[in-house]
Amino acid sequence: MRRSLKRSLTRATALTTIAATVAGVGVVSAGIGPAAAATVPAPAVSCQTTVGGAGPTFLAKIGPTTKQVVVVSGDSRGSSYNRIRFWTKLADNCWVKVRAMAGRNGYTGWSKTPVDGSGLSPIGVFGLTDAGGRKKNPGSKLPYHYNAGTWDQYGYRMNSNRVQVFDYVVAINFNRFAGKPPRDMNRPNPKIHDGGIWFHVGGAGATRGCVSVTEAQMIWTLQWLDPTAQPKIIMGNRQALAR
Repeated sequence: MRRSLKRSLTRATALTTIAATVAGVGVVSAGIGPAAAATVPAPAVSCQTTVGGAGPTFLAKIGPTTKQVVVVSGDSRGSSYNRIRFWTKLADNCWVKVRAMAGRNGYTGWSKTPVDGSGLSPIGVFGLTDAGGRKKNPGSKLPYHYNAGTWDQYGYRMNSNRVQVFDYVVAINFNRFAGKPPRDMNRPNPKIHDGGIWFHVGGAGATRGCVSVTEAQMIWTLQWLDPTAQPKIIMGNRQALAR
């Protein structure tokens, strides 16, 4: 009885926190006290038994210890536009969608076997373990590699371009060594002729294979991702992800 009550309280607390986050009035991030927070009506939060937007083939690769999942769903196989949804797993295996946003991906769409220069984004399930950027850490819990230098200096500044898309990045663990800075371009599988796929700040349009969002959304993503939740990203066009 006591254990059951404890589980119920844990779930209720988690749901309240998620609801506040969805509303953009989280007690911690908004800097408001308990009394003020109590006056803010929390929106209804819907628990789901699994992550939405992905089929059983992809969900089977998440693993039981992962509690944060990002789903990037492309409009079509050849589209560079996508919808990104962020999911959190509560203590009782209830999945809650925390946030959704529009994004961009490779300019020629999606493939299970992308190659360098193809403009294709990889389809699959990948870990999110390392972050970095040209600007200082905005509050990332992931290991953050800061370097304002040029690309040749192992930094994130792209020449003298006015728009710097690598101000904030999260490395997507597609053919890369987890635990290394995003700037590490070594590839563990030489049979895969692609790599260096990141989640980063958007530029003028589509990417060369990465996933991009606005700078403000990228900062939020960095602050949300938690290495203790073993976050993963499921990405691909909508039709492929349905399998």
